[in-house]
Amino acid sequence: MAILVATLLLTLFVTTGRGTAAQQPGDGSFARAVKLHQSGDLDGAIGAYKEFLEKHPESVEARSNLGAVYARKGDYGRAIEEYKRALEFDDRNAAILFNLGAAYYKSAQINDAAALLARVLAAQPDNRNAAVLLADCHLRMGENKKVTDLLSPFSHKNDRALLYVLGTALIRDNQAEKGQALVDEILREGDSAEARLMLGTARMMGRDYRGALEEFARAVELNPKLPSVHSYFGRALLATGDLKRAMESFRRELELNAIDFDSNLYMGVLLRQEQKFGEALGYFQRALQIRPRSPGVRYQIGSLQLSTGNLREALQILEQLTKEEPDFVEAHVSLATVYYRLKRKEDGDRHREIVRRLNAELQARAPKPELEIDRPYRGETESKADPASMRAAREPPSRTRPAADPLTRSTETFDSLASRASSAREANRAGEAVELYKQALERQPSWHEGWWYLGTLLYEEDRYLEARDAVAKLISLKPEGGVGWAMLGLCEFQLKNYERSLEWLQKAQALGVPPKTQLSVVSRYHMALLLGRFGKPEAALLLLYALARDKSESPSILTAMGICALALPHLPAELPPDKEPLVSKAGLAQYYMATRQMAEARKASEELIARFPDTPNVHYSFGVFLLAEDPVAALEEFRRELRISPNHVPARLQIAFEYIKRNEHEKGLAYAQEAVKLSPDSFAARNALGRILLEMEQTQRAIEELEAGLELAPDSPEMHFAVARAYERAGRKDDAARAREEFKKLDRIRRTAREGSQAVGGIEPEKGRPPD
Repeated sequence: MAILVATLLLTLFVTTGRGTAAQQPGDGSFARAVKLHQSGDLDGAIGAYKEFLEKHPESVEARSNLGAVYARKGDYGRAIEEYKRALEFDDRNAAILFNLGAAYYKSAQINDAAALLARVLAAQPDNRNAAVLLADCHLRMGENKKVTDLLSPFSHKNDRALLYVLGTALIRDNQAEKGQALVDEILREGDSAEARLMLGTARMMGRDYRGALEEFARAVELNPKLPSVHSYFGRALLATGDLKRAMESFRRELELNAIDFDSNLYMGVLLRQEQKFGEALGYFQRALQIRPRSPGVRYQIGSLQLSTGNLREALQILEQLTKEEPDFVEAHVSLATVYYRLKRKEDGDRHREIVRRLNAELQARAPKPELEIDRPYRGETESKADPASMRAAREPPSRTRPAADPLTRSTETFDSLASRASSAREANRAGEAVELYKQALERQPSWHEGWWYLGTLLYEEDRYLEARDAVAKLISLKPEGGVGWAMLGLCEFQLKNYERSLEWLQKAQALGVPPKTQLSVVSRYHMALLLGRFGKPEAALLLLYALARDKSESPSILTAMGICALALPHLPAELPPDKEPLVSKAGLAQYYMATRQMAEARKASEELIARFPDTPNVHYSFGVFLLAEDPVAALEEFRRELRISPNHVPARLQIAFEYIKRNEHEKGLAYAQEAVKLSPDSFAARNALGRILLEMEQTQRAIEELEAGLELAPDSPEMHFAVARAYERAGRKDDAARAREEFKKLDRIRRTAREGSQAVGGIEPEKGRPPD
């Protein structure tokens, strides 16, 4: 709930207004108690109110005010007791009913709070404070429709508390457009944590977890004490796989806001997975106190009792739950297990049959999507925590995926398990499919297709370490397939083993990955990211240009292109926030170059230079674009780049190659020599210098430079082509012939491996000119 409503409660824990000190009987002790109360001397006020009540126990005002003092001290139990005693004398007093409801609210007794606030609102339909607080109770119980019905009749102009509660409910109820309108009203008063929290919630609803993370992080920055902000930040961290920080956020939320349902629930689920059952149970019980009828929480408690051997407690919970929620598959699975452990085989068989029937019905209704393996590329990741546990806790039972049936594990044949695994995978029941594939592979470890599906399913569930092990098994059976190496590279990427990832992804491309497939796109994208990170931005751009033509204006590809064009040694996730505007503009310019939209590319490049005129690589990138159509202007851009970045090797090489093209070798010599001096391990620099020396009739020096370049890049067709010409010039005909044959072979391999034109800067490289 917003801090606005919390403030509202504090202002209402005061005297009821029904009577005044002057109207009270006695010797002035009531007036003294009120004065102490209002001055902030709460302990003194408690003593004075009690002294007065010993003589006048029927005083509604004194009893209510005593409750207000206890509430102000945070002693809600005693506050509730005093409000109830006051209501014994005046059970229709709306102010006392409200304060009692607020005390229940603050002590996490949300259902009791809602019942009392509803009574207040029935007596006073225009009571906005009661309406907002009752709406927040419904919000906490997940009853978004009740919130919108309750608050929509009220004018929300200049009422941030009402705007916040109503907007949040609309967004959670999938009415994002209406919710956004209320966010905009809040933002008119300036940036606020409440607005950022609502925007983040909307992004979460749309599965844009990275975007949600940014909004929630901003909300935390603006107001770290805003109730629910750490809870939602934790959920976004969980969705992006950061379990440690997620738990820290949930704990922080509960320090500030002990009645947050989600934080209690998720802490219970995460602790249960760590087998810290005692701690987990405490959190589940608090979540159940907030939402007593929650099927997901009740299931979690029942399953926990089963895990700890408390079969009678588990039986009571799960029997009642399956009666109320007859389509809750996981509950039937757990209940069947309880029956078998209690030696009640007939009951266990009956619930096992219910599980099979529900699974069959869900499979018949489920869509059959194609396997998706590009979620990390698109940023669409979910939690690394156990997905089945999370889904069972959060989703209505009719929509949960069925759990695997563990009861036939020891007797099923390989063929039966393989068939069931395939059916579960096609029905998009990943958790069940994983378990079935594991069982099938125990019976037949040489089943390479099973290892592939197990690995990809685990990868989609963000279980990358397990996925890597499964794919490694596949590769041990079929090492000649590029597909397995591509998946292994993607797993290593997610595990942050970047050098190994790049090695496996490059091996996959060498062996071959079927073109125009998701795996081909994703593996090339991640290979490009790593090439850029390891200082080979132009090689990365070769890959990204082809992807840009295939994938249209993908934000992920644009970001990667911007990073590589600027030669920043970052992955997208590592990009500093202050670089984002620069990278965005650079990426857009590169996208237009890749897709041959020349007018747009020029305009975007000029806008980039106008905004960031002194940023390294901006002029170089524009120069590469200009090179084919206006080489004079391109050379000027390269020289401007050198004024900004004096050690810029690629700019020197572009100038050198342009002079080679013009047969003005003497002008290019200094640039090529400086490039070799700055980067002696650059085969492109050796190529440029060798070719210039050859044309200046310094053949032996040329051969030395070109042979040095060949040692650096033995698989480069351009180096073999240049060496062949030098050998020919020196009269070494046999050496020249061998070099030409090697050039033809490598050139043929490159042409086969490429998927269309992939030239950097929107320009095909000059024949014989190596990319830097």
